[in-house]
Amino acid sequence: MAYKLGDPTAKYEGRLTLNPLVHLDPVGSLVMLFSIMMSHGQLVYGWAKPVMINRDNFRKPILDAALVAFAGPFSNFVLAFLGGLPLLLQIIHQPLLITFLYVFVLANTGFGLFNLIPCPPLDGWKIVQVVMPRTFAYQMQDWEETAGMWAVLVLFLGFQFIGDPIFQPVLRTLVGLFTGT
Repeated sequence: MAYKLGDPTAKYEGRLTLNPLVHLDPVGSLVMLFSIMMSHGQLVYGWAKPVMINRDNFRKPILDAALVAFAGPFSNFVLAFLGGLPLLLQIIHQPLLITFLYVFVLANTGFGLFNLIPCPPLDGWKIVQVVMPRTFAYQMQDWEETAGMWAVLVLFLGFQFIGDPIFQPVLRTLVGLFTGT
């Protein structure tokens, strides 16, 4: 998406590929696997390597950055839908494959929802900037660069108590829609 909007940064870094190995973060992958095992699929944490963008290459920096940000969660929801389609249509009957597809749908739906939270540096933060007055949007951009990782840490720690009661019902509803369960 960023490349189509004028930013070649990902291409220059060799990240413009569908090869999942290029996008894996070893620690984020282990955290995701561990969180799936420990929570029996109820709560999934993890991350991939971030794909860097240079907003200066965009014609409309705030709007284009929001479109790029929305592409991530949107692709998660598309993958969840495609992974859930065989379950929804009940065309597979092998328990191991059913379990794999269900976890695939759960993980992609969870990542898509989580990334829509308007907290820096998550994608939802960049999407919200589009509806803010221009001066405030630039202040949000500056704040993201200085406090982004601290905000994620606070979000991660507080999510269990504040966000989870909201997040889990939405997650269950979407997974149910994608899988027919």
